[in-house]
Amino acid sequence: MHCSLIGKKLEFLKDVYHIEEAKEKERRKGMVKGLALGALIGGLIGILYAPDKGDVTRAKTKEELLKAKDMLEDHLEEGKDKGTILVEEQKERLEEIWLSTKNRFNKPEEEEETSVE
Repeated sequence: MHCSLIGKKLEFLKDVYHIEEAKEKERRKGMVKGLALGALIGGLIGILYAPDKGDVTRAKTKEELLKAKDMLEDHLEEGKDKGTILVEEQKERLEEIWLSTKNRFNKPEEEEETSVE
């Protein structure tokens, strides 16, 4: 009976963990899309209001887009690193919860066995 209760609680914790993981993934996708869209809009506005000749404007635009690309790659890498750390921390936390729950429910069984003997 205790094992089925533990199993249900663990399944619930796993489901909650996966839901939170999916939400975090969606947030990251939204952030990346927002950054990319902002860079694109900023570049277009810059081109429209450029006072220089076409060649100079294209060179500046290319340079700014490369800077935006590098910045976006840096932010994505940083976000990936933070996400990896968070996932590892949550895995450790879930494992600690699982072990403490398992130990809590296993102790009465062990005590019952020793009292029967």
